[in-house]
Amino acid sequence: MFTASYLAVETGFILIYQGVRTPMDKQSLIHHIIVAVNYYIAFWQQDFTVTIGAALIFLEISTPFVCTRWLFFHHGGKGSILQAINTMFLAVTFIFGRVCVQ
Repeated sequence: MFTASYLAVETGFILIYQGVRTPMDKQSLIHHIIVAVNYYIAFWQQDFTVTIGAALIFLEISTPFVCTRWLFFHHGGKGSILQAINTMFLAVTFIFGRVCVQ
């Protein structure tokens, strides 16, 4: 329930406060909407999909690096050494935390 609520609140934040200006913003918004709807449907059914949804939260292990990537793109850090280091961690956590787990 925490994750579904987080996604609903962040979707509202994107739409009301931040706005949808870049392709990355559009991707984030679509991702949040689809995942939030799926979580709420799983809660409505109350079957094995709730367990799968909870287990798949581990796939979000690379999310802090995705968020940091967004900060670098929007606040002038693009091309810096810190962005390169973040990109490396993003790739490693994405491959081993998302791809291998799935």
